[in-house]
Amino acid sequence: MTERERTYSIWPFLAVFLLLGAVGLAGILVVGNPTTPTETIPAFTTTSTTTPSSTAPEPAVTVPGGAPAPDGVKGVVVADGTTTYDFRRPAELSTGPLRAAAARSLVTAGIDGSSLVVGIACTLSDDEVLARIAVSESTEGVDVTAVVVDGDGGSTCSAGAPVRQVEIPLASPLAGRPITVAVAGTPVAVPPA
Repeated sequence: MTERERTYSIWPFLAVFLLLGAVGLAGILVVGNPTTPTETIPAFTTTSTTTPSSTAPEPAVTVPGGAPAPDGVKGVVVADGTTTYDFRRPAELSTGPLRAAAARSLVTAGIDGSSLVVGIACTLSDDEVLARIAVSESTEGVDVTAVVVDGDGGSTCSAGAPVRQVEIPLASPLAGRPITVAVAGTPVAVPPA
């Protein structure tokens, strides 16, 4: 008697494999992966890191005529034909030994002649800040004094220090009136902070 080779169909093995795969996939979807811990992420909330302030916001500073004052101006005073623009300065330049001087300034007429463009170059040191610009107007001319302040004994001006430009409105159009600028470096009283 000779033995015949037996052959088996692959279909029953394939059906069992697919059934086991379906049961495993269903188990993972229903139960989850037991080796991976899960955690609940809290809902996103916003919190303020600043404490509420009891002080009211500073009122907007305006120039004569009601337009907004140039950037950095903390107050504008008009008296006896002179408009004075006081600028904010850092806390470290509010007290202590300070020095002030008339700034190196280049003053030109604005585009329409109703303002002045004041360019302020380094005068005392790289640490100086613009403290004040005073503009006195009369029928004969316009006088401009820009004042810079720094700590007493500050450094010197470095080459290529930037020039700050501020546009200041005039009470009346320039109309050919000459502009006089204070002599640069002239010591002046330190404006109040």
